[in-house]
Amino acid sequence: MRITVVGRGHVGGGLARMWQKAGHQVTAIGREGGDASDAEVAVVSVPGPVITRVPCAGPCRAVTTAKCR
Repeated sequence: MRITVVGRGHVGGGLARMWQKAGHQVTAIGREGGDASDAEVAVVSVPGPVITRVPCAGPCRAVTTAKCR
């Protein structure tokens, strides 16, 4: 599966490494930005206040958010 993870911190970086080890094709995007247009799954793993608007250029089926402290 082609997965793009937006956020390279503890959570996003950890998920990216775990999925790579499981054999998935993972692209990690940090503050410099990047392209997630070919991803089958995009995961946004950044602090909530950072997100002011999340654009969705293609078909977005489900969005799940979790706030953890």
